[in-house]
Amino acid sequence: MSKKSKSILAIYAIIFAAYCVLFFAVPFPKIGACWAEFAFSVVAIIAGCGISLYAFKNEGLKSKIYGFPMFRIGFIYMILQLVAAVVITALSFFTAVPMWIAVVISVLIMAFAGIGVIGSDNARDIITEQQQKTEQAVSQMKTFRLDMGNIVEICSFPELKKPLQKLADDFRYADPVTSEELSGVEENLKAQVKALSALVNTDKELAQKKIGEVSALLADRNRRCRELKK
Repeated sequence: MSKKSKSILAIYAIIFAAYCVLFFAVPFPKIGACWAEFAFSVVAIIAGCGISLYAFKNEGLKSKIYGFPMFRIGFIYMILQLVAAVVITALSFFTAVPMWIAVVISVLIMAFAGIGVIGSDNARDIITEQQQKTEQAVSQMKTFRLDMGNIVEICSFPELKKPLQKLADDFRYADPVTSEELSGVEENLKAQVKALSALVNTDKELAQKKIGEVSALLADRNRRCRELKK
């Protein structure tokens, strides 16, 4: 168990212990509504703890950011339920509060909290899935940039350094997001970059020609990318 999980358990355990002590120590008339609120409050504390642990189930900054809305819902649910319990208990000093009022209030708080948790969990899944797709979409262009940087470094012909660097810059500033429609063009581009890598140390004329071919393919890829986004 991580330190963060232990901290969450410790905080909710303190809240649970303090609530139980106050509930049994304060001499108020414990009518049915009070016992109902006590039961719902215990459930809220346990549920709040479980929601918090689930919200931060994964380590890392992204987990903290995406899980915070769910954690907040669980904590607010617990606080609202405890406030409702205190109010019902305080009212029991002056009048007999019907149990059904306590049950209705607590069930409504629980229902809204449940809806909020489900909604925030679905939102987190959608954001995570979209982020994974985006990372996959830009991975190919990252590979091209790394390959071109390596080609510039290994080139043994000084005359080719400048055009190769320009080509590497063209890759660097190209739209990083790809799509399935561009897969054919990018596969061809990948093959030509590989061929260029083999030529920069063996044949200056062919390498120079290949630089032009790769540049034309990259320009075609970028044009198609722009068209697909219109």
